[in-house]
Amino acid sequence: MKCDSCKKNETCFYDGIWGYCEECVKTKEIDKNIHESELVEWNYCEYCKNIVRMEDFIGSCEILLACKQRTKNGFTHLCKECATKHDSNVSESKTLTSCMVCTSYLKKIRK
Repeated sequence: MKCDSCKKNETCFYDGIWGYCEECVKTKEIDKNIHESELVEWNYCEYCKNIVRMEDFIGSCEILLACKQRTKNGFTHLCKECATKHDSNVSESKTLTSCMVCTSYLKKIRK
């Protein structure tokens, strides 16, 4: 399949209907053809390859153990379906975010 924005690259990220290449998603090129009144704030999830609304976006994996072995920088863009918030042992008010890969890894090493 081709990217629905640039028509050149293979699709990778989905918004539920359309598929877009990584370059068009990261540069937000896909917003170019949408009228201002229809634009919504969004981000993308590197794990599930979906485009998500900002309220469903969590951010980066802060554990960076297992996912950094899979990707050069680890997962820097995660949705709430693909990330887990953990209480840190440092302070009660601090939480850490981990991707599904690192969460699985943490469960294995804790056993």
